[in-house]
Amino acid sequence: MEGDVDYRWIQAGIMELLAESPITSADVRQDIKESVYAGELDIAFDTLCSWIYEDSLPISRAFHAKAMAQYKYLNQSLAADKLVELIDDDPRGPTTAGTL
Repeated sequence: MEGDVDYRWIQAGIMELLAESPITSADVRQDIKESVYAGELDIAFDTLCSWIYEDSLPISRAFHAKAMAQYKYLNQSLAADKLVELIDDDPRGPTTAGTL
C-alpha cells in the first residue's frame, strides 16, 4: 500500500464493498472479513474481486467505482482490472446481492 493512506479508510472501504457485493458464499465472505481484520487488505481485496470475476457476478457502476477507488491504494489485482466487464447496465441494477 502507498505511504500516506489511512489504513482504516481502506479497511472500511473493503468492508463496504463486501456488504454490497454479490458474493453469496458465507465461507468466502468470512474469509474476506478475516483477511481485513488481520490487516491483509491486499489479500481481502483480491479475494473479493477474484470471486466476483470468476463467478461472473453482475455489479453496478457505483460498485465498480467504489472498487476502483480502493484499487488505486492496494497492490494490483488482475481480477479488479477485469471487473468492468461485469457491469450490469440494467436500470434496476444487478439482480443478486450478498449479505453480511
